[in-house]
Amino acid sequence: MTPIIYFDVCALIITAVAAFSIMYRKMTHGTTNRLFILLVAIVFTDIAFDI
Repeated sequence: MTPIIYFDVCALIITAVAAFSIMYRKMTHGTTNRLFILLVAIVFTDIAFDI
């Protein structure tokens, strides 16, 4: 059975857009925003290793 990676690729694109949006809007100040950036980075890494 071959794995279907359509959802993984879509999740990777959506996460990349979210990360770009955070950096473009300069939402990097504050503890909550930094934790969210860390969460996005962890999710991005997880998706990349899943593919």
